[in-house]
Amino acid sequence: MKTVNLTKTINGYDIDFENGDIKTVEDFNSLILISLFTEGRYSGESIRPENSRGWLGDMSSDRNIGSLLWTTEQSRLTQKKLNETIGYGKSALQWMIDDLIVKSIIVTGEIVPRSGIKLNIEYYTLNGVLETTYINMWEKTNES
Repeated sequence: MKTVNLTKTINGYDIDFENGDIKTVEDFNSLILISLFTEGRYSGESIRPENSRGWLGDMSSDRNIGSLLWTTEQSRLTQKKLNETIGYGKSALQWMIDDLIVKSIIVTGEIVPRSGIKLNIEYYTLNGVLETTYINMWEKTNES
């Protein structure tokens, strides 16, 4: 599946252009990054409606794009928060299984003291190849 080519920069990721057009590639890592870091719409009571974020394209879509990882970015690093982050990651990537882009995806994670959360994402491609990606989330303290 073709997707936008992303290049890591000092501030995150940028979309690559080629001859005035968005450059596309066959790349699972870009699909994973877009799925995890596009802000999904949150309608829970703990966030004020004006702060519920979300992607504008979801207004007319049956399927929401992105994840709720952004709701955890100001949180303390606890086991409960790690479990919540892993759940948001799994949910954001489920569409890749539903749309038959990959056979399966396994999301695990760990707390890296004084650094943040590291998500480990393993997925089996349709031809049965196991691939692994590691995503280091935002930096936080491990204080409670």
